[in-house]
Order: sequence, then C-alpha cells, then structure tokens
Amino acid sequence: MAVVFDRTVVLAWNKQHSAQFFSRIFGLAPPRQVGAAVEVTLAGGVSLEFVEPPGEFTPAFYGFSVGTDDFDAIVARVREELVPFWADSQHCTPQQVASSGAGRVLYLDDPAGHLLAVVSRLPPRR
Repeated sequence: MAVVFDRTVVLAWNKQHSAQFFSRIFGLAPPRQVGAAVEVTLAGGVSLEFVEPPGEFTPAFYGFSVGTDDFDAIVARVREELVPFWADSQHCTPQQVASSGAGRVLYLDDPAGHLLAVVSRLPPRR
C-alpha cells in the first residue's frame, strides 16, 4: 500500500482570515468550512485545514513548489496586496526574489506568522 500525504492542520489566530489569505495569494479555490476547520485544497487533493487553537502556538514553516507561470502570478498578487516578502528565510533581503539554477524562491509570512516558502520549478531540460 502506498502512503499518500492527505492533509495537515494549520494553526491560526483567525482561521477564516488565514485561509482566505492563502487561497487569494496562491490563486486557489475559495476556502470552505469543514467541521471546525476552514479547508483550502491544493493540487493532488492535499488539504490545509485552518483551525483556531485554544491557546498560544508556535509558527511553523510550510514550503510550496509551483510552476514558473504560477510563481509569477503569486509574486504579482503578493506585490498587489503589499504583502512583505523576502529572498531569504531569515528576512534579511526584503522585497526581492532569490534565483538559482534550479528556479526562484520567495518567503512571506502568513497572517498567523507562519513562514511560507514558494519555490518555482523550472521545466526539465530536453
């Protein structure tokens, strides 16, 4: 039997706000209420389930791989919404995108303080 990653819980101060931010920035379908969670579905059916914990929580890191056209669209939405972003995870290089031979990357914080990394995939060489 194959093991397939299906879902993860994303803690948020305001689950609606965080889920809406995520679906807007990434250009996904609007979030939907599923029980106590607000769910955003990624490619392949993987779900992010935004929930509000009863107390404090530690922000986490979430990495996302996207195609080059999607990356450009995400950068445009981030800039349009005036969301701060960085070329590095330490937040030392503001409002820049890092480039390497493998693609491009940007880092941003979501409304709950989670660090999001968005990495473009270059098409395979032929």
